[in-house]
Amino acid sequence: MALLQRTFTREVEIESENIILKIHQCEVGDVGCVVWDSGLVLAKYLEYKHCFLKGHWKNKYVIELGAGTGLVGLTAACLGASVLLTDLPALLPLLELNLTENGDKLQGNTEVRVLKWGQDVSAFVKPDVILVADCIYYQQSLEPLVVTLKELSDHNTEILMSYEERETGNKPMLQKRFFELIEDDFLLEELQGRELHPDYTSPDIHVIRLSKK
Repeated sequence: MALLQRTFTREVEIESENIILKIHQCEVGDVGCVVWDSGLVLAKYLEYKHCFLKGHWKNKYVIELGAGTGLVGLTAACLGASVLLTDLPALLPLLELNLTENGDKLQGNTEVRVLKWGQDVSAFVKPDVILVADCIYYQQSLEPLVVTLKELSDHNTEILMSYEERETGNKPMLQKRFFELIEDDFLLEELQGRELHPDYTSPDIHVIRLSKK
């Protein structure tokens, strides 16, 4: 397993539970080593929904794909969900650190496990909810991500994704391609501004809900 590099922390408040998550980020590393704005927006959406539907996340089984720092999944665990945080082996030390750092604040059982997109997921239990924050980023991982979404979900699974609309390089093409890849298998609904936390929303950050056709 990869060694953990030097970290710095960011505090994220879960106001509804009077909790402050302490999230370690790496000073050097790949995109999964820091908290991105779209991940924060998705985490705050989970909290905002909890404010209106108390107990909504309690006892749900949640898998976060490409969890990175684990912020989104840890937020779900603060709200009562049982959560499996997954990423590539290089990110597991950071996930383990953030799980340990915040373990006493979590209401639901939380674990960390390797999950490489596109590989066999038959050993994983299909979850109630799949969380994916800002993972439409690399061309080589796009089709494996869609394969994993299809194989890890069933008609009862809710998939919540956030992504930042980027205009540089090949990012517009990647986002277009992602939606082409999912259109045959999933229904898509974009969450509107009134459904999102009013203090954590931006015109260039989208939160979508997918469900199997």
